[in-house]
Amino acid sequence: MENLWFLAAGGLLLLVEEIRISNLREALKICDYERKHDALTGLRKPQGFEEQVIARVKKAHGVRSYSCASCVAGSIGIIFIDVDNFKEVNDTLGHDAGDEILRILADIIRNEDLVVRRSGDEFLMALFGMTKEGAGTRLVKMRNRFETVVSEQFPGLASSVSFTFGIEEVSCPADVALLKQAVCGAEIEMYKHKDRRGTKR
Repeated sequence: MENLWFLAAGGLLLLVEEIRISNLREALKICDYERKHDALTGLRKPQGFEEQVIARVKKAHGVRSYSCASCVAGSIGIIFIDVDNFKEVNDTLGHDAGDEILRILADIIRNEDLVVRRSGDEFLMALFGMTKEGAGTRLVKMRNRFETVVSEQFPGLASSVSFTFGIEEVSCPADVALLKQAVCGAEIEMYKHKDRRGTKR
C-alpha cells in the first residue's frame, strides 16, 4: 500500500513538473512574440529589417547565401510609408483616434510579404519579385482602401488622412548594406512625394 502511495505521489509530482515546464515554454513564446512585435498594431518591430528580408527569401527558396537568396527573388521593392497629417489627428481627436488609424493601416498592409512598424506613423514594407512600377500600383490600391476605411470610421477626416510612400527597387545581388541604402532612398523619395502632395507629418 505504501509503495502504491509513493507511486501515486511520484506520478503527481511528474505531472506537476510537466505542467510547469509547459507553462514556462508558453511564457517564453509570449515573451519572444512581444519582443519581436509591436504591441499596438501586431506588426513586427523594425530591428533587423534588412536581415528579415534576406531570411524570408532564403526560407522561401531554400538557399543559403545572401547573393543567391536575392537573385532568386529577382527585384525586391522596398517601401517607406508615412501617414499624412497624423499629428493633426492626435491634436484634434486625441491619441485614441490616432492609434485606431494606425491599426486600420496595419490591417490593410499586414498580409504583404514583409511589413514592420518603423516608429510612430512610419512603416516599412518589402515586396519580393516586385518592380518599382508594380509596387507603386499595389500601394495606390492600398492607399485607396485606407482612405475609404478612415472616411467610414472618421467622416470628418475623409479629406485629410491618407499616406505617402516612397519606393526603391533592389536588384540582385543584394546584401544588408544595399538594403539599408534602399530604405534610406525610399524614405527620401517619400518626403519628396509628401512635399508635392502638400501633406504634413
